[in-house]
Amino acid sequence: SIEETLGKLMNQSQISCRDLYECSSIELDLLTDTCRALGALGSRLTGAGWGGSTVSLVRDNQVDEFIHNLKIEYYAKANKGKIVDDNATNLHKVVFACKAMTGTSIFRF
Repeated sequence: SIEETLGKLMNQSQISCRDLYECSSIELDLLTDTCRALGALGSRLTGAGWGGSTVSLVRDNQVDEFIHNLKIEYYAKANKGKIVDDNATNLHKVVFACKAMTGTSIFRF
């Protein structure tokens, strides 16, 4: 499917950022690996790297479960096993879902 192809390209891009451009980090590598293990079709750093953010491609019907499990698998472990409280940590502000939309277009009349 086109989603699986895009996911593979995202994963290859992450490997390139890590190995060729050396702009990833241990934390970003762990986060993208965790996202893929939780079912993301693809996951890569976004922005300039060096500790920034990631974007993951997840099937629409798996988004809520993916986010819930990501908070447990990555953020709770990073917090030494303590349960992560969304309200206390504001984690809900940094782990969120969005949908791709149509970008800029040229309309000719």
